[in-house]
Amino acid sequence: LLAIGGNNRRTASIRAKGYSTLFVLAKEDLNDVIKYYPQAQILLKRKAAQMLKNDKKTDTDEVEDRGLQETCKLSLGLGTPRMLRVVAEVLSPEKTSTAQLKEAIDKGGLSDRRK
Repeated sequence: LLAIGGNNRRTASIRAKGYSTLFVLAKEDLNDVIKYYPQAQILLKRKAAQMLKNDKKTDTDEVEDRGLQETCKLSLGLGTPRMLRVVAEVLSPEKTSTAQLKEAIDKGGLSDRRK
């Protein structure tokens, strides 16, 4: 029953305000006990099926997101827009931002292939 989701180990974080006793439930122990409680077994199976269904939904959402990312991906080979070069030339050469912009253009990160 617990192996439905790929036999992944389940953990939980607990914070108690007072004294607490912590119990660990092994998979074999659950399987031994659950046969005496058929309603609980049905409920757990239903919950596990719902969790699997939700996991499949997130997988399809991720695939759709990847497709959208591929569609919206920018091409780095476009070169520097002419307007950006003109702005870099017009800006005051004393400013550090102008120097950084010109450096980025000259490095090739913003290279202009259409000169």
